[in-house]
Amino acid sequence: MNIIIARFRQPDAEFSYVMEGTETGLVKRLPQPGEFEYTMRHWPGTIRTRRIERHLLPTGARLLSKTPADLTERTRDGRIELFIERVIPGGDSLEISYRWAQ
Repeated sequence: MNIIIARFRQPDAEFSYVMEGTETGLVKRLPQPGEFEYTMRHWPGTIRTRRIERHLLPTGARLLSKTPADLTERTRDGRIELFIERVIPGGDSLEISYRWAQ
């Protein structure tokens, strides 16, 4: 992905962009029948990043575990939705992980 900045910015100046989409291949089937896991560590690089993620589990899924602690669980259209909004300092990372049963 390339980001083109239309106007000159001073070094360390803040700017915003939004990236939205669906990514496949991140869910792992576990050895226990009907259990699945998602794990992803996000490394935004050297800049401070505000990250917002929303994950919608399949209909009928039962959440077994989740991290980090501020990964919020709520219900949307009868399905479990996991949501997080976090500022990640430059050079740091954020790992999101959860398991569910179908």
